[in-house]
Amino acid sequence: MAYMVTPSVVLSFGGRSVEVPSFSAFAELQEKAEAEFDLHPNSYDFFDVCGKVELSALQRVVRMAGDGPCQLELRERPEWKKLRELEARIEDVASRQTAASSTSQPTTETAEAGVVTQVESALSHLLAGLADVETKVNCSLAPLVQSMALSQIDIKAKLGSIDEIVLASRLDSLQEQIASLRAAPAAQQDIPACKLDL
Repeated sequence: MAYMVTPSVVLSFGGRSVEVPSFSAFAELQEKAEAEFDLHPNSYDFFDVCGKVELSALQRVVRMAGDGPCQLELRERPEWKKLRELEARIEDVASRQTAASSTSQPTTETAEAGVVTQVESALSHLLAGLADVETKVNCSLAPLVQSMALSQIDIKAKLGSIDEIVLASRLDSLQEQIASLRAAPAAQQDIPACKLDL
């Protein structure tokens, strides 16, 4: 949306102010704010005394300023503010490390020796942990697994012997029935007739 050339606008952010003598579009005002205060696009909002100033309300806010400059405050969005604080912390830590390294000037060999020491310490800690686990397995799990395996072998043997006993008993019973049927006379037995009611 294009605006007529307006009276000056004073932008303020973080205790600093800059005057924009005139602007013809909202985007032009945003570019000026981003360049002057080193802000990322869409990382801030414009506010006046009544609250947040949207694009649609900018012309009204400028007209309400009258003959004097229009006062607009830039407020960084919370996520961008946190990001800026983190960047400042990182730069602070980096500058401290640079200052510390320039005063002590550790050699590459010293740094390598420190890394090697840390790696060796970590490896010895890891090996101790592995030995601990191996001891636990040998002392607790191995006897349990062995006991379960022996128990399973015993159960399988018992089931096998039960099957053999049952089959032998059934075979004996069938042989007795066959022998009794052969010994019985081949006389035909009378089967009583059934009467069906229809």
